[in-house]
Amino acid sequence: FLYIYHLFYRVKKINFVYLIIVQISPLLSQDSPLYQYSQTTYPSSISYIEDDLSGVAINNDNGHLYLIEDDYGTIWETDQDLTLIRTIYGGEFGDTEDLVYLGNHEYAIVIESGELFIGGIPTGDFDINIDPENFQKVTFDIHDENSGPEGIAFDTLSQTFFVVKEKNPMVFYQFQRPSGTSDTTIIPNIPFDAENEFEGIMEDLSSIVFDYRTGRVLILSDETKRLIDVDQSSGDIIGAMSIYNMEQPEGVCFNNGYDILVVGEPNYY
Repeated sequence: FLYIYHLFYRVKKINFVYLIIVQISPLLSQDSPLYQYSQTTYPSSISYIEDDLSGVAINNDNGHLYLIEDDYGTIWETDQDLTLIRTIYGGEFGDTEDLVYLGNHEYAIVIESGELFIGGIPTGDFDINIDPENFQKVTFDIHDENSGPEGIAFDTLSQTFFVVKEKNPMVFYQFQRPSGTSDTTIIPNIPFDAENEFEGIMEDLSSIVFDYRTGRVLILSDETKRLIDVDQSSGDIIGAMSIYNMEQPEGVCFNNGYDILVVGEPNYY
């Protein structure tokens, strides 16, 4: 079972959710960890961020968080208390929606126009610039232009990506990491009809994270303000949790202790 403590702060017009849990014993295979979380405090703002946050990821090797905004792809690297370590500039990939850590200091950044960029971000304590030209570009051959990819997750064990497309219609993509490093176009697998499976439950899909405890994914909705525990092969919903006092939740990730961190526009967590 999981015993969880959940932190929530609110300052000004903020949107941020912090869920803290301590795992005491393994979960039963069909239990959803979401039922063991509770939201107890309000969101809070991040003073050094003025632009709109669109995603968040954790580097499991150094424990740092990486927060990304959508217009210029600026990334803020922080500790787990969200204290700024450095700012990573120059990532003008397009309308950046989310990022995920792949291991070995490599990241994948997804943009709304239907492209994925894979590349490294050097470690360090000083502000740096990154160049999209140094990243591998992966293009989805299935895409509906606007209301496109909003969230990305990655299973390091199977080297599988999971991407959620926002709406009109909602779509769940699944595909293997390309074996090479050259720019490429892929045909993502769509294992279930998200529009049908999530009807009446989710109005849109804004972010996703892979849960190694269950081997499933958690999907966040911006408009419905809900986090659901989903079987990625069937679309079956195993559990759900509402996110309160969040105006526009856009990104979700775990920390090393399976706290859940939700970030939202303009600069809330």
